Amino acid sequence: KRLEDGSLTWPRTEHLRVNGVDTAVTNHPAILTFQPSAVSQTLTGSYRHGGFSARAVLSPLSIYVEVSGGTAYRDTEELVSDTSLLLRDGSILPAVDLIFGFTGGGSHNTEDEYLSSADFTSQFQDLLDVSQVAAVQVGDIQIPLE
Repeated sequence: KRLEDGSLTWPRTEHLRVNGVDTAVTNHPAILTFQPSAVSQTLTGSYRHGGFSARAVLSPLSIYVEVSGGTAYRDTEELVSDTSLLLRDGSILPAVDLIFGFTGGGSHNTEDEYLSSADFTSQFQDLLDVSQVAAVQVGDIQIPLE
């Protein structure tokens, strides 16, 4: 069965149909373990210019973005709203359209209304095919991913 079919409960049978052919799974009870491939699909990237730095971590399940060295954001919500995924085909997906909620924070100097550093983490609403993502874009800065 495919995971997309919804149920992970196998039919009560000793055979599995593969390409139209009944194939024995086992002749005894067995424990099946599924290893998600998402672990090996985590992409990371960083950007540095002068005293400013940005870092991004992207997996099929979540996104993490961190900026420091002075930002143009008054709060973390502005950072989230200014973050997008740049796909390999050139299209841009705003992060707010893909995630639900976020956690994060920031710090600033007492004299400045803008955050000197900020970060957020969020989960995607649906699994993300990270192979289609070239970079995380924060404002006009692109953080290439590897």
